[in-house]
Amino acid sequence: MSDTPYFIGIGDIHEQPERIREIPGVKDCKAVIVSGDLTTHGGPEAARRVLSVLGETAPAVLAQIGNMDGPAVHRVLEDAGVNIHIRGMDLS
Repeated sequence: MSDTPYFIGIGDIHEQPERIREIPGVKDCKAVIVSGDLTTHGGPEAARRVLSVLGETAPAVLAQIGNMDGPAVHRVLEDAGVNIHIRGMDLS
């Protein structure tokens, strides 16, 4: 799609990550950045499933919790090493 590294930003997945496969260039991007709402008041298992589907599709995933995600989802993101909530990060 492009020789220039690029990121894809998505949000409001609400436990339905399968449609990420429809995004053009998702397999070639540097990472997918999820802006929150991986779940709809779901727990850690729902968050892990979302991360698994995203990880099977995109080269890398970075994410933060949204208002529909609870503290358990925050911990899942931390444990997976993908949490960007309240952090600065050099993406170069």
